[in-house]
Amino acid sequence: MAVEIGQGGLPLGVAVVGIGRAGMIHFKGIRNNSKLNLLYLVDVDIVKVQQLIKKDNLEERVKAIHPSDFSQILENPTLNLVVVTTPSFTHEPYIKSALRSGKAVFCEKPLAEDNQKVEQCYELSEEKKVPLYCAFQRRYDPGFKRIRDHVKKGAIGKVYMVKTCSRDSPVPTLDYLKSSGRIYHDCAVHDLDMVCYIVGDTPCSVYVKSHTWDPDIAAIKDDDTAVIVLGFKSGTIAVIDISRHSTYGYDQRLEVFGE
Repeated sequence: MAVEIGQGGLPLGVAVVGIGRAGMIHFKGIRNNSKLNLLYLVDVDIVKVQQLIKKDNLEERVKAIHPSDFSQILENPTLNLVVVTTPSFTHEPYIKSALRSGKAVFCEKPLAEDNQKVEQCYELSEEKKVPLYCAFQRRYDPGFKRIRDHVKKGAIGKVYMVKTCSRDSPVPTLDYLKSSGRIYHDCAVHDLDMVCYIVGDTPCSVYVKSHTWDPDIAAIKDDDTAVIVLGFKSGTIAVIDISRHSTYGYDQRLEVFGE
């Protein structure tokens, strides 16, 4: 979809909705990008957002907005892009409201809680002719991208096996985990995307073995350690190793083994 969402080459006006774990990462990136003009930070904790704006000396250009006033900022013609980083179950309403107002949307995964609602979001994007982008950032990691390029060029021949490792550090807060959609939707989804991206297909078989070592995580009926084995029609096997606990630091790895 090719559309113009800026005006005369001016920086794109941006609103970040949700200033939590992911929202802070996007806030820092947008703040330091000369092609983007941060206009709004939207969060239920107005005091926290106001303090953040003051700390970064942004009082003259960025406004703190409560979610109840979200519809009002959509009326601003200088707002071009809405970045949605709220808890997963709240994504869909923000996406649809922004798209209906002609605003482009960048959203953390997932777009919605079921496939039908995800399809509705993309259909609305097509109808309004504005971009909707759900980002899996590892596709843009230079090392991972280089491996994928080698596979696509046939540099390793047939892909026999793909292995990924994804270990969190520090362990996310319980408040975050309660609304994250569990380890498979929140963590493993990145590895599942990367494996399918590398192989160029979706699996025909899935096997999972998991355990929960942390009693607090067990209490919310989530897993903290798992191995996922995927089988593909081509014969390729993928093994995904995920954990919420990594005492030595954040760990992301990818290996592709071929003929």
